[in-house]
Amino acid sequence: MSIVRSGFWLGLVGLFFTTTMAWAGIAPQTEEEMEALSSLVVEAEVVSVAVVGVTEVPGELQRVHLEATLEVTYDYLGGSPATLSIPFNWDFIQPEDLLSCGFTEPAHWVGEKAKYYLWDSGEGTYGQVSYDSLFELEESDPQAWTHEEILEAAYPTEEPPIENPPVEPTDDPSASTTGGGCTVSAQGTPGSLFPLVLFAFLVLNARRRQQLS
Repeated sequence: MSIVRSGFWLGLVGLFFTTTMAWAGIAPQTEEEMEALSSLVVEAEVVSVAVVGVTEVPGELQRVHLEATLEVTYDYLGGSPATLSIPFNWDFIQPEDLLSCGFTEPAHWVGEKAKYYLWDSGEGTYGQVSYDSLFELEESDPQAWTHEEILEAAYPTEEPPIENPPVEPTDDPSASTTGGGCTVSAQGTPGSLFPLVLFAFLVLNARRRQQLS
């Protein structure tokens, strides 16, 4: 009986950690897998960034749409043009949904130099094939815009709407408002505690069965 109980508890612990780890992120792809998904594989440098639009909700600026222009320095695959564009967004309001498993294009700031695995998103623009399909070169030095610079570029002739306290732009991918894999927002709600709640429920249920047996 003790062996059965030990196995049961180990199973519960395994379930908890498996569930938590599955939500923590998506395993990185190999470069061969990335290449199979790519329209272009290039080394390039971001030479300019421009605002191409904004998304607003009443009284608030929610999202700024930007586009990075890259100069290609080496073409590995796909017959790249001399320059290409990668759209990305900057969010001023954190999303309400805590768990997000979709890939969103990260920010690309002037000075970023990298090897990119890209898919053709149409109308002359491209995007990374996965969250880990950018390999920064040693000389890469991206210069992220400040909060004020983003607002000034988005509203050059008028006052921007009142927005929630912003998150400052950064060139650290782990701190960006955009990214890939599964991430849990820092704004905690009961939904973010689901694995822990599930684990506690199973433990309590197991103890109740033991008391009744």
